[in-house]
Amino acid sequence: MTDGQEEGGDGKPRTPWAMWIWLILGALLAALVSTRPARAGAWTQAKGGLYNRLAGSFYGSTEEYGTEGDRGNIPFHGEYGELNLTDYAEYGLSNRLTVLGSVVLKKVQLENDIRITRSKGLGDIDAALRFKLAEGSAGVASVQALVKIPTGYEIDVPLPLGNGEFEYDAHLLYGRSLWPLLPGYCGVEIGYRWRAGAPEDEIRYLAEIGTDVGKHLYVRSKLDGVKGTKSGAAVDLNGNPTIRNAYDLGTLDLTLGGRLGSHWFLEAGYAPSLYGKTTTAGSKWSLALACTL
Repeated sequence: MTDGQEEGGDGKPRTPWAMWIWLILGALLAALVSTRPARAGAWTQAKGGLYNRLAGSFYGSTEEYGTEGDRGNIPFHGEYGELNLTDYAEYGLSNRLTVLGSVVLKKVQLENDIRITRSKGLGDIDAALRFKLAEGSAGVASVQALVKIPTGYEIDVPLPLGNGEFEYDAHLLYGRSLWPLLPGYCGVEIGYRWRAGAPEDEIRYLAEIGTDVGKHLYVRSKLDGVKGTKSGAAVDLNGNPTIRNAYDLGTLDLTLGGRLGSHWFLEAGYAPSLYGKTTTAGSKWSLALACTL
């Protein structure tokens, strides 16, 4: 048992100016010292191509968003922490069709003035197909269909690992190389997620930009958002404050990567929440090792 003492800091997420500083510095450095474009997002893998990324991450929060988007402390001086080990992979079935998926091991803890609650185990599995519709000088357009599969973890416990429901979504993705202006790319996604059971459906959106910074480094920035169709209507009292039947959340995901040879990559990430409703307001730190074949 720990004594429940909170760590220092005000728990506030970084303001959007961090995103602009990151993007501007990365763009200026890349324009000066790099000559290679980077791609991700809407692009599919070449036939037989494989991309795999193993990431360890920690998410922590002492605050949550209310039904109107206001920030406040988690009740009873609560502090939520989550350790994840996630493996994500893409494989090119053809030059136009890529299969992708992810699996996660989770360890979560909620500590407050009353008690400490912990859970661990296998989280949800994501499985998806991405199909390239067109590619040319104007960029690349793709569609993606995904299913989220619960893995049998218990949901009738004080701190569940997920909502135990199947979820399905369809996405439209667009990406464009910024070469020769910059050795990088930009992309946007818009999608709709159908959620079974009590959880409400969601609109999902993403905007990203990435660029090389010299020969061995690259940076990537993403605004990753969820808009619940009935966010703010009610706060369901699930024991896990990150799992709600309806919520909004916008997260800024910043990544610094380094090339370890021609096929290996090491990435460090920081992702603070920027805005939301009826979910936690925290930050995630991550370290990942990726490879291509």
